[in-house]
Amino acid sequence: MNWQLQQFAITKIGQVADLAMTVRLPGKFWIESHSFVADGLLIDTGIACFGEALSQTLNPGEIRYIVNTGPELTSLGNNRLLQTRFSLPIYAHRDCLPYIRKPELLGRQSLAQRIVWGQPRAAKGRRIIRNLSGQSLKFQIISPGAGFKAYIGLYERSNGWLFSGSLFKQLPSPIWQSMCEQLNVKVIFCGLRGAVTE
Repeated sequence: MNWQLQQFAITKIGQVADLAMTVRLPGKFWIESHSFVADGLLIDTGIACFGEALSQTLNPGEIRYIVNTGPELTSLGNNRLLQTRFSLPIYAHRDCLPYIRKPELLGRQSLAQRIVWGQPRAAKGRRIIRNLSGQSLKFQIISPGAGFKAYIGLYERSNGWLFSGSLFKQLPSPIWQSMCEQLNVKVIFCGLRGAVTE
């Protein structure tokens, strides 16, 4: 009996690869996560149970570094595996670094969550102190401020891309709308929903 369904899919959206990871169980118990590859950056590392699929998909020569957008299971899940396998540095907000070093700080997972989603393992992270350059594009670090100190977004101005991790679901709508209008965002790459154009 197949009581668990894991799905890993890759979708190209222009120059961005959306690596979608979904785990579903009978009923409403599920989790979905999106990691993105854009111009040499791997933005978030997804759910831990997809580590092998993710590592086999990535071309290590195309990835310069990993960026974690926040302290979430969907952002940090495969940090250790990818850092070890491909010798990639991991960058994040300074307040996210303790979660990268000790993923158990994310909170206690139930036994079912640990079995189904996997358990993130400790990795080494570096503090993002300025904007990041990809192979040909520049990514501006966006910090939403109070209450979301450990979270960042990455904004690429020439294409109007905003890589938001889970911020899209967490920030109050007026703040989010104002931020997107000020930045002239055309596509939001959300860690929980994938590419959002509206």
